[in-house]
Amino acid sequence: MKSILFTALLFFSRILFAQTSDQVIQLAAARATTGQLTTGTKSDLSDAWQYLHGPYKPYNPGKAFSLYLAAAQQGSAQAMNAVGIQYRSGLGIGRDEAQAFTWFKKAASAGYANGWYQLGVMYKYGYGCTLDYAQSYACFEKAAALSDPSGLYSQGYMLYKGLGCTQDYRHALALFNAGAARGNAASMYFIGLCYRNGYGATADKDNARYWLDKASALGYRVAATELATAGPENNISAEDLASRIQAAQRLASAVPDAPLNTYSRVRQNIRTADLEGEYKGYLLQYDYSGEHIIGNDPVNLSLTCTNGSLSGLWQESDTLATSLNAVLTGTSVLFDNVHYNKSDHYSRGKALEIDFKEASLELVPSGDSFYLAGNLWLYSAGRKEPEKPAYVIFSRTGAVVAGNASPVSVYPNPFHDLLTVKFQLKERGDVRTVVYTEDGTQIYSNASGRLEAGDYALPIPLNVAAGSYIVKLYNGRQVSSTVVVRK
Repeated sequence: MKSILFTALLFFSRILFAQTSDQVIQLAAARATTGQLTTGTKSDLSDAWQYLHGPYKPYNPGKAFSLYLAAAQQGSAQAMNAVGIQYRSGLGIGRDEAQAFTWFKKAASAGYANGWYQLGVMYKYGYGCTLDYAQSYACFEKAAALSDPSGLYSQGYMLYKGLGCTQDYRHALALFNAGAARGNAASMYFIGLCYRNGYGATADKDNARYWLDKASALGYRVAATELATAGPENNISAEDLASRIQAAQRLASAVPDAPLNTYSRVRQNIRTADLEGEYKGYLLQYDYSGEHIIGNDPVNLSLTCTNGSLSGLWQESDTLATSLNAVLTGTSVLFDNVHYNKSDHYSRGKALEIDFKEASLELVPSGDSFYLAGNLWLYSAGRKEPEKPAYVIFSRTGAVVAGNASPVSVYPNPFHDLLTVKFQLKERGDVRTVVYTEDGTQIYSNASGRLEAGDYALPIPLNVAAGSYIVKLYNGRQVSSTVVVRK
């Protein structure tokens, strides 16, 4: 119990430190609207501080809350802010986020710099209000304009990640520098990341280490953890990443306008049934600017359509798998309760829950193949914010045929020198039958021309070596695939 109280006290004292520092009472920012406080009110604020931090009063958060509340009701913006903090943390009073939001809003309206920061935190996480990144950014911006160290850091953080504002590393770095000049350890940590990754500044290992060391010396533990890693986030397994990107580039070369070096928005152009099939491809992870690939993982994807809804399986890097459930709207694929646990550079091997939110996809026919490519939006439940931009690109390796053609059947299988492809057309259409080797080399093709609805059989003489081959039947945008064996 003592350790819990100590932890709560430590948390509260760190938050409150920015607003009290070496002055127990700061009135300058609030005098225009609150008036000159009486000596008694000043004394009550000093006593409230002592009841939380000592050393001249015994620890009594309930008494501190009573004194802060009385001072807040007399017009002290500092006390309003302190009341909000105690309501949000449940320290000395029952936890009440709605009340916390109300008091932070009063403190901010009274011109209290840290009140704007605290209000921004409430909007950022949806505490006592609707989550709103744009409102959060606006509050942090006002706190920063009043030189609040936490406000400077938080506005920079939002710019660094593009939350509620246009993403901008350079502007973020300028704010982190201002926050660091006022002793904010989190700002120092992010300056280190900027120099380490080359975000908003030229990559500089020495500068990165200097700022990470400073943050670590102030007790910012993630700075020490970052120093212990072998490289920055955009240099993870560089050799392996390079080979994967090359493979993705070969795949993307068949897809018009498929971006690799720069993240771009895709406009969806598909129907639900179009997506059915088996796919192989890659998940490309970008930094927050969308300009640099920092991760690339192979993915196997299986999709089926039932009554207009999609279901299937996502298998990533042989270690991550999740069932997929989604519906298709006019502009996106919306996932329903789809998530997996995944670690990244900053979680240091600790898997965090990642939620699939939505995707915007294009299905692109190219030659004898179909490609699925587009944007994927993920959300980190652990960090309570959107993940970095992601782009997916797949080639379809097989498909369930919906609409005009039935699935292809091939016999005998295994075959010797002759096999027969059998299929049914539900309506008039063009059909093409192609046979590939396992590495994708085409060894046979037959274009039927336009056929009437009905049952068909196509004998194919194949004098080939023993092994496995892929037979594909194309009918418009529909494709059916099966594997056959030459004995």
